[in-house]
Amino acid sequence: MYAEERREYILKKLQTDGKVSVLDLSDELQVSEVTIRRDLAVMDDMNLLTRTYGGAIERKSVTEQFSYIERETLNIDSKKHIAKKASTFLRERTSIFLDAGTTVRQLIPYVGELNSATVITFDIAMATDLARYPHITTVLVGGFLEHQTLSLVGIDTYKKIETLQADLSFIGCDAFNDTDAFSTSTMRAAIKAKLIENSDQSVLMCDSSKYRQKSLNTFAKLKDFNCFTTDRHNDRLNKFLSEQSLKNVIQ
Repeated sequence: MYAEERREYILKKLQTDGKVSVLDLSDELQVSEVTIRRDLAVMDDMNLLTRTYGGAIERKSVTEQFSYIERETLNIDSKKHIAKKASTFLRERTSIFLDAGTTVRQLIPYVGELNSATVITFDIAMATDLARYPHITTVLVGGFLEHQTLSLVGIDTYKKIETLQADLSFIGCDAFNDTDAFSTSTMRAAIKAKLIENSDQSVLMCDSSKYRQKSLNTFAKLKDFNCFTTDRHNDRLNKFLSEQSLKNVIQ
């Protein structure tokens, strides 16, 4: 078994059990404990897990998690407002990365209005939505199914995106503060960062309820996006934005 296959196995086990032990992994994968410790060290450096004595645990955020159905309807008016603002970046015959998430999903009807475009996503719900638009070429990037987000994630997802380029990327986040955008998942944070890196322009889409929420995994600086779209429903955020006069923010 190759190192990448071992690490994918470890990630999947962490998603299921929340923790792993060196002894168990050594037995299950039929490799030495030294090899497993090396794998865990590499994955810790990649922020994919947290090493512990004798093993590792899943890196978790303190951001509150909701089911997909709950998040789909949560702050829906704000999400639709954000999508409308973000849609002004859409152009004909462009290639587009769509990050997984219920806010970015609200962009789909605007993508459908284009005569021609190529959309790359790892979100199953979005791919299903896009099936209504045969004139839009849809690329679904594979990986392990994350049931809570209905998205396909993992090292295979990351490696495939690493080989792709797009004109535009639309990115969601689980939390943001005055300077940074965060994800609750280390793997999704790595994927988001790669989507931004591999696109000519990037747009962050995040409703104001996530302002100053706590999360472990930073994936980008707000200033690095070409545009940050949000809403006006958070007075503290509105005050901050008015004081800073950030040029890349659209509310």
